[in-house]
Amino acid sequence: MSDAAALLQGDPGATAQLAAVVLLASFALTALDRLVRRWKVPDTRRRQAELAQEVAHLQRTAAVLNHPDTFAQSAKAERKAIALEKELTRLRQEQVEAGAQRVLRVPRALRVVLFLWLLFQSTSTPVVGHVRAEAAWPLGRWLRLGTGKGAPGAVGLLAWAMLCQRVSAAVLGRG
Repeated sequence: MSDAAALLQGDPGATAQLAAVVLLASFALTALDRLVRRWKVPDTRRRQAELAQEVAHLQRTAAVLNHPDTFAQSAKAERKAIALEKELTRLRQEQVEAGAQRVLRVPRALRVVLFLWLLFQSTSTPVVGHVRAEAAWPLGRWLRLGTGKGAPGAVGLLAWAMLCQRVSAAVLGRG
């Protein structure tokens, strides 16, 4: 039997320690994911939005100026809009290519390994012994995931890990 399983079957203090470790690991993996994304993927969303607005403005201007006496100005606006559309397409493609890099898969792979390990270690002992049924009302069954036939209001290890992952993503922001 592994140490984590012994912890879960043992005293409540050890179970609380495991819950804290899962929370810290979840925050660490989310922070690593954000750092890798910031390091490897250029954040061009603002520039893409500006270019899209400018292209739309130039296309409207070209449509308004599309008369025989202002044809040169209209053609100039259309050419500039086409050039900006090409730059916008290049920025989007650059971001997609950077997002497909293997190093971006490392934090997700580590998170999957963590969840698989937790699933393997999940026993019938809840991580959090009791949460009032009113507080856990809509998610009561889901929170008992991994507790066996635990008491109402119990929180299982796998559900705790999922909650920790969602909270860490919300606290640290989207990547």
